[in-house]
Amino acid sequence: MLVTQNQSSLNWNSSFSKQEQANSNETFNLEVANDIEIQSDIKTAKKLEINGIEYLEFPSSNVEINSAMNSAVSPATAVNSALSQTTAVSQTTASTATAYGYSVDSKGFMGADFNKAAGLPDGFKIHKSTLDAINSKTQEYCQRTSLLTGTNIVATNIDYADTVGQYYKLFENFVDTSKKSYTNAELSRLPSGYADTRPSPLVAGDVAEIDFRGAQVTHIFNKQETEHLRQTASLCQGVDTGLVREIYFKTSQGLLGDNAFDHDISVYDSQDGTYSIESMFVSFMHSQGGGMLMGGESSLNTEIPVRQAFRATHIYSLADVINNKQAQQDWLDLDTFLQTNNPYSSIFGEPSSSAKLKMLQNAMEIWDKARV
Repeated sequence: MLVTQNQSSLNWNSSFSKQEQANSNETFNLEVANDIEIQSDIKTAKKLEINGIEYLEFPSSNVEINSAMNSAVSPATAVNSALSQTTAVSQTTASTATAYGYSVDSKGFMGADFNKAAGLPDGFKIHKSTLDAINSKTQEYCQRTSLLTGTNIVATNIDYADTVGQYYKLFENFVDTSKKSYTNAELSRLPSGYADTRPSPLVAGDVAEIDFRGAQVTHIFNKQETEHLRQTASLCQGVDTGLVREIYFKTSQGLLGDNAFDHDISVYDSQDGTYSIESMFVSFMHSQGGGMLMGGESSLNTEIPVRQAFRATHIYSLADVINNKQAQQDWLDLDTFLQTNNPYSSIFGEPSSSAKLKMLQNAMEIWDKARV
């Protein structure tokens, strides 16, 4: 840009305006008074280039113009400084936002420090609302268990990172976590149920619901197998489905299953209509209870009473009946007793013990085939 005689104003179109005007609608105009007289020594002026823009460097006698040019640089410098300070403040604010003792970004997702503590992959996104839901489900669990056991159960501490980490390790048994998203068709082919080495809730009390420590997955079932096992158990008197644990993933209808609740997981939605690995994990987590898990720094104010009374009754888990011949005989004896002494059995048209035994034998085949 050349300064010429009788020019009344200079439009400041420096590299700053080109780069920064995307974030600002302001145009910097440098007003030069009309009465500044450009003397004849303009002929002796030297060319000066600043930031790729060409100016005339006048002799020192033309102090008015030199001063005007210097003042033009000042506003740009001031704005650059202000922008830098604003950015620094914004970054400081973002880095200091915390939830449950961990950093949170501007969109509410937990930071890298949480992922590291939970053993999650880098870049895996867990939203703060999911931790809020863990808190809520834990309170519900404590209230329900207190009512069932006649004990005042309270969660004195929730280790959110350890809890999420335990759910994720279980999740890895059923889903290829190297994939970033799944289609509806891929979702339908995922496992629908599993069994592990945790004791039956009927024997161990509700503590089995929140204590996954040391548990190993022993069987994985598809949708058809899970449904067959569930129906078999429901039709066979005295058989509980405690060790056939069903899995629910997010579908287009939202969360499904007995453990579904009002936790909004739309924050995990993908833009292309697929299901993000995070949305699948969170929905899986809630299908398994979704509350605090024992381990790490998690703690209750008291131990949960074991329901010893159930040991005296001949109520077995499906796994017990399938894997133990004595349990099968005890169950048949109990079933015969119940049918013989139940005046309503014929009204309900319940299958005979022999028919139920065939169902159990069929279930045994499924169980054995699905062994991991």
